[in-house]
Parts: sequence; structure tokens; C-alpha cells
Amino acid sequence: MKTLTAKKLIARSPAKLNLTFDIIGKRSDGYHDVETLMQAIELEDELIFQIEPASDFNIQISRVGMGFHDQFPTDDTNLIARAATLFSAQTGKKADVRASVVKRIPIGAGLAGGSANAAATLIALNQYFGEPLDVEELCGIGSALGADVPFCIKGGTHVGRGRGDELEGVDKTKRLSFILVKPRHLSIATGWVYQEHDKFVEKSTSKSKHVKPHLKNSLKFLGLKKKDAETAGFGNVFEPFLFKEYKLLGKLRDKLIAFGCSASHLTGSGPTIFGVVEDREQAYEIRQKLLGDQLTTYPHLQTGDPMKVLDCWVAESVDYGARVVSEKNLEEEEASCQ
Repeated sequence: MKTLTAKKLIARSPAKLNLTFDIIGKRSDGYHDVETLMQAIELEDELIFQIEPASDFNIQISRVGMGFHDQFPTDDTNLIARAATLFSAQTGKKADVRASVVKRIPIGAGLAGGSANAAATLIALNQYFGEPLDVEELCGIGSALGADVPFCIKGGTHVGRGRGDELEGVDKTKRLSFILVKPRHLSIATGWVYQEHDKFVEKSTSKSKHVKPHLKNSLKFLGLKKKDAETAGFGNVFEPFLFKEYKLLGKLRDKLIAFGCSASHLTGSGPTIFGVVEDREQAYEIRQKLLGDQLTTYPHLQTGDPMKVLDCWVAESVDYGARVVSEKNLEEEEASCQ
């Protein structure tokens, strides 16, 4: 049996885009059955774990850097703590864990930042303890934490069904490029979005009002040229009522199309909007146009309204999920710093 020593592990966890998001029906457990095409992107958080053998399990979480401090809990409600605690309970493994998080994925943005952190925690602890669990077993633990966690473990491109945690891998060689836009201080509660969706469907008098994404077309698109993205079938069933409730989101989608994106939609329950572009160069050109357009298109920004300040990111698709990128003996790390 391998003797455990103190280790420092650095893990990274990519964000997730829902290229399509459809609701198939309601479940008896209170959740909804969904069908979604998910893509991992290179926007990612970094988690630094310092792990030492112990007779009991304990975890402490801290934040590194300036972003999201007022939104990022460091107590046992954080998905990092919940993931670590559940891993220990399932495997019987004990350790003192200190986790420091560099947040780059915005919180409450529909990009699965919390789920990605949980996935990175499970991957890191599993590696530290000699991989007692295989990927599917890790996904089983992840599913108990949240529907997006299994995807964040596997990454790449998957179709998600059930709650979104029943995954089917999609083979693709194409690398997609995106621009992401989010009103900086706007977050939308996922539970509220699902409730509003159900109300919207009940009130709709015709199917034409309930716009559906087209998964088959989206899968076909992965083998087409990027310029054909407008026929890809990307889409999100939340858009009709969310764009009515939050008019800025619809305006941002329209702006991205007007500035050259071949497709633009809401990801997850929002409020992030993604645009499909030819390459990074086009993405940065559109980003410059969008941010330069704020003061003319949205004059209320000049009054300092923080709800309308935009954040933009440029990202490409990646074929991996959460992973450990560095592992060192903690004693050697500490000695080298003295």
C-alpha cells in the first residue's frame, strides 16, 4: 500500500457552455428532464490543494485574487467542501485539505463554475489517494452534488439527458471559437428560471411561441464549416421569456449577431450570452466593438448603473474536463521557498 505524504496539487476546471438546451418534461422527483449539447471551454478556475495525511477529514477554503469575493462562500456550503466531504464519506479516506481558489469563471452566470470546482476537487482527491475510484464512480458522486458535475469531470463535448447528468460523448475534431458576454452584476436563480419556463409553456397558445433548439442539427454542425453555424440548431428554451424579462440580454444577442457572430444564444439558465465566431481574431474584434458600443447604445451606463456594465471573454472549445496539472511533495515545495 502506498504511503501517503503531504502533497500540493494544482487542478484546473473548465467552464461549460450549453450550445443547446431543451426541456423534455417533468420528473417525479421534482426535477425536469432535459436534453442539452454541452461544450467545455478554456475559461477555467485554478484550485491549489495542499493535502496532508490525517486521522480525520477536514477542509479549509480560501480565495486568491480580487474577483468574486463577496459572492464566493468559504464555508461548508461551497461545492468544493461538499465534494470533498462526500468523497471522504464514500471512500473512507481521511486528510487535512486546504483549498485555495483562483476564480475566473463568473459566479451565477450559467457557466457551471461551482460544478467545475466540485469536479476538480473530486479529481484531485482521487489522484492523491491513488485513484480508488474510476471516472464513472466519480461521476456518481458528482451527480449527487449537481447535474453539471459529471460533465465537468469528463469535459469535451457531450449530450446530457435526464437531469443533464446522463452523458453521451460526441466525437468531434472541430475547435469552436466563442465570445461570451455577461452583465457584470446580474445573476439569475436557476430555480426561478425553471418555474418561469413552466408558466410560459402553460400560457403559450401555440407551439410557435415555444421555440425549440434542434439537437440533431447541432450534432451535424460539428462536422460542418463554422460559417454554417446559423443552421446549427443551437438554442435555449429559456430565451423567449428571459429575453422579455431581461431586455438587455436580448439586445446583447442581437448585437453579437449584428457584429458578425454566426449564431448567438443564452447558455444554461443565463445570464451569459455566447456568440459563435470564426476564430479568436474575430472574437476580439467583436469584443472591441461591443464594449466600445456600450456608452452609445446603452446611455444609462453613463449614470453609473452597475447592473448594465458588461464583462466579455474570448474562449475556444477544449476536449478535456477538470484535471490535475501539477503535483509536488509539500515538504519540498516549502523547503524551496525558504
